Amino acid sequence: MGGTRLVQRWGGWLWTAAAGVLVWRALGLWFPHSAGSDPELVRRLAALMGLWFMAWGLWGFRAAGDVPSLLFAGYGITSGMHWGGPVGLGSPSAQNLLLALYVVVSSVLTQSLFLHLALAFPPAYGRSGRRAGLLAVYLPVLAATLLLAVLAVRPSSQGLLRYFYVFLPIAVLYSLVGGGVWIHRLVTADPTSRRSRRLPLVVGAMVLAWLPHAVASASVDAGSLLAGLLNLPFALVPPALAWALARPRRAAASPDPAGSPGAA
Repeated sequence: MGGTRLVQRWGGWLWTAAAGVLVWRALGLWFPHSAGSDPELVRRLAALMGLWFMAWGLWGFRAAGDVPSLLFAGYGITSGMHWGGPVGLGSPSAQNLLLALYVVVSSVLTQSLFLHLALAFPPAYGRSGRRAGLLAVYLPVLAATLLLAVLAVRPSSQGLLRYFYVFLPIAVLYSLVGGGVWIHRLVTADPTSRRSRRLPLVVGAMVLAWLPHAVASASVDAGSLLAGLLNLPFALVPPALAWALARPRRAAASPDPAGSPGAA
């Protein structure tokens, strides 16, 4: 019942958030922030990938309509803000505020949603365990949002901007932990659940996405064209997650008894 209320409360805001990200992406193409070092071709391809993430996130929510798909939709929308870079519009203080907002939403919140999704699908913990874990999952988001509020109220405190970069390693850690949770799901699931929930598809997409990125980080200049293009395999992740989220509900609706183990 609590999950139904959560979906009803936040589901309607997804389209508003998606519209806001579309505006952000359009502004980012016309007014890129100086902090972004990617070539123009990479920025444009990344912006398209951001729209790709959003489209799959919204599709997954419409297909399943449960709490995990709500988290996935949020992840897709905030990823849409991430890919393509920050916006550089207005005065220097306004640009710094937009950069801080970009870090909070597209890095910290995105990876917190990804980790939460990994923990929530398939349901494996009791309600109390999930509630206790939420504080740890979203604590960086709360801290970064508080810092962002201080910067918004006191634009002269530009020295605060450097503290936002502390959250970037935390976001990377959350991404790796979330990927580890999905791998754990794959290893520990029984063959029927593994197949019905398409866990090999999800983990395979994540490995194929992270592998080129790891190579680029180790041996390729971060601002080069090649490094940007090696990020494109991340486009494999949202369709894999969307199909995994939609599959159990479809299996549950099927009269075929073989589909019942995949029911959410």
